[in-house]
Amino acid sequence: MVKHELPALLPRCEFVHDDANLWLKAWCAKQNWRTQRAVVFLDPYGMSVDWATIEAIAKTQAIDLWVLFPFAIGANRMMPADVLPEKDWGVILTKVFGTVDWINRFYERKSRTDLFGVQRDSVTKIVGADEILEFLSNVYEWRSPM
Repeated sequence: MVKHELPALLPRCEFVHDDANLWLKAWCAKQNWRTQRAVVFLDPYGMSVDWATIEAIAKTQAIDLWVLFPFAIGANRMMPADVLPEKDWGVILTKVFGTVDWINRFYERKSRTDLFGVQRDSVTKIVGADEILEFLSNVYEWRSPM
């Protein structure tokens, strides 16, 4: 598209086919952020952006970051209403949120004893879409090195 619609900009463009997490972290580390700034737009497929990538970008203190968070097909669907997410999904959610705090914030654990003295444990999701997005925003804010 650049070649055909904006050919004058082609020399200023670089097209990289790589894992964005790895490439962005390496790119952030090798730039001189005292003399330049950047804007990064992340439009991930699913839950593919690791928290470490967000941290690497934030540590530059020179990049404006826009993230299209894959909420509908990602986080919310990975969190069932009446059980904790499967282990693999839990690992992904922790990588995205950058903390395991989401478990206690999003789920309530209850324990009760039935008539026969058997202890029954249950887990219930206690947040909706707004609270999950608020949590993510707060995590970005309080974990930022600025």
